[in-house]
Amino acid sequence: MISRKQCIFLIGMMGSGKTTIGEIVAERLAWKFFNLDGDIEHSAGKSISAIFAEDGEAHFRQMESELLTEMSQTERAVVACGGGIILRKGNRRIMRESGTVFFLDVPLETLARRLNGVNDRPLLSNPGGNESSLSIIWQEREEFYHQTAHITIDASLPPQSCADAILTELEL
Repeated sequence: MISRKQCIFLIGMMGSGKTTIGEIVAERLAWKFFNLDGDIEHSAGKSISAIFAEDGEAHFRQMESELLTEMSQTERAVVACGGGIILRKGNRRIMRESGTVFFLDVPLETLARRLNGVNDRPLLSNPGGNESSLSIIWQEREEFYHQTAHITIDASLPPQSCADAILTELEL
């Protein structure tokens, strides 16, 4: 069972529903909700795509790590993390040690369908289309998602069902 002081971290590929599901879980628990990517955009005063283009991915990843460290010390919070948060070993350690990490697992075909027409994601620029881009990203990240997560949730289900599954796992 989760401690009432810990954070809940939601990780997964872009389009897995981290923000939507996180908002539902936070509301049901009456906890704080943080959207890591949204908070980075707010802090930087520009979109993630603009950060990648103007400052580079390394700069974005540094901002992400700093904000994660800050949020990990917040009591009773649900944090929707960016899809690449798990690329840094330190981030994986922080999440596992300061809360419960849920991997929202979704088949690539479903992710590609959900992201059809989306053009504001800096890593979805493969000429082969979203499914091709997602496959490349998945190959790089799959092992890290599984290593980092305490619990895996089938996030191809509706958001309310995923939130129910998370709350059931937490035994709250």
